[in-house]
Amino acid sequence: MKVLFVSSGNSEFANHGFPWKLGEYLMTKNPIIATKVGDIENYLQDNKEIFLAEPENVESIANKMINVFDDYDRAKQIANNGYLKALEVFDYVNDSKKLIEFIKTNLK
Repeated sequence: MKVLFVSSGNSEFANHGFPWKLGEYLMTKNPIIATKVGDIENYLQDNKEIFLAEPENVESIANKMINVFDDYDRAKQIANNGYLKALEVFDYVNDSKKLIEFIKTNLK
């Protein structure tokens, strides 16, 4: 069983933006446990595409680990949902198309 873990503390740096590492992890189709910092919740939903724990909360992180290992088949499905979400949201081809359409629409 594989699980990827992205843990950031509740700091000013962590609370701005989206961690690049998390985007890369999503592409592996492995279950991911991450702490709820920055813009993660703007893109991914807990128990749908990722497992989100409270930052700096050992009990919250441990509970997410237990959830993953108690039902690894479900965790793999959630990981696959995360992979599909990453393709939808972070794909440069889709983003380029949206940008081109925006420019065309606003230049008229």
